Amino acid sequence: MSDSSRNYENFIELRKRDSSFIWTSRKLNPQLAYYQGIPRPTPIFHKQNVLNSPRIQELLDNISKKQNVSKLVLEEKVLSVLDEIGYNKNLKVIRWLGLVLVEICLRMSTGIYVNVDNLLKLKTEMG
Repeated sequence: MSDSSRNYENFIELRKRDSSFIWTSRKLNPQLAYYQGIPRPTPIFHKQNVLNSPRIQELLDNISKKQNVSKLVLEEKVLSVLDEIGYNKNLKVIRWLGLVLVEICLRMSTGIYVNVDNLLKLKTEMG
């Protein structure tokens, strides 16, 4: 084993010194690490999968029989709830939850050590 393969760095050491608020409120420009050739699922795709799941369908069947309501009406209600869940993204709430999560994680761990050389090698292999 060469010495370069033992180059471990504490991944969160710099994060512990910086302001967590500034870090969670920064502008994000995420990059796709590795394209697998499969199109990314859309919110509509996820909603349809939830609606068509066997458990939800069984639940809708039971409710429609008990309440004597059309299953299509219940499916429309479920889709409206899924729309509300999917589009109710309040960025302020997400940022504050991120801040709380970061603070908890930073206090719980002393460090996360990453083999930098192997990580860079993996990154170049994946593109």
